[in-house]
Amino acid sequence: MKNILFLLLLSVALLLMIPSTVFAGDYTCPDVNKNDSYQRILAINYAAEHVTTHNLVYPYYNNANCTNYVSQCLNSGGMPQINNASYPATRQWYMRRKLPSWNHSNTWTVAHDFRYHWANVNNTGWNRCYQYKIYSSAYNLRTSNTLWNDLYDRCSGGDVIQYVYGPSSAQYGRTYHSQLVHRRSLPNSSKKISMAQNSNDGWRNLRTQSLVSSANDTIICLIRIKAVQRPIDTINP
Repeated sequence: MKNILFLLLLSVALLLMIPSTVFAGDYTCPDVNKNDSYQRILAINYAAEHVTTHNLVYPYYNNANCTNYVSQCLNSGGMPQINNASYPATRQWYMRRKLPSWNHSNTWTVAHDFRYHWANVNNTGWNRCYQYKIYSSAYNLRTSNTLWNDLYDRCSGGDVIQYVYGPSSAQYGRTYHSQLVHRRSLPNSSKKISMAQNSNDGWRNLRTQSLVSSANDTIICLIRIKAVQRPIDTINP
């Protein structure tokens, strides 16, 4: 009996020691009209135009351009930049030309800071999006039809998927990659989500490519910019 009690206490202690960095923070804004001016069609058209042909109006960061690209898409869709020196750094989101270089917030170019601005990290952040949903692991999302259907039903073109290092990584909890949802489709009755990304620029099938190439314990985050979803699922490619 004493051994069983000891094991139970030990299990509780171990659970308390596990960082909650990435599993807290699911959020839905009570205002269904939040970010209603966001035009998904403009964001995904921009994504298609510049997924491999970079917009020379902006800087390009070799092998580290994913979040810069996603920010450009959101801005093209009508989400306004925020550049106010009186605000905390993670509340700002901007890219400005300042000769001979560029002046920008880390939230524009760095995946982890982007998550602080548009969603949150362990309940700390600005939750600028309409809804933020965390999925426990790339493996579970890839192999569970229940989880996959949930993601498929929630997301739309113009939303954002982010990748967070899982417990097996020394950088556990750190966001390392951003993609833009381009469209959903049903080829052969299979629910497909097509992604546009920079850093290995191009198109990705979320379930059969991006999730497969990620570590099994990678945490997947969906950032829904606004509630209204349809109708843009039939746009090519």
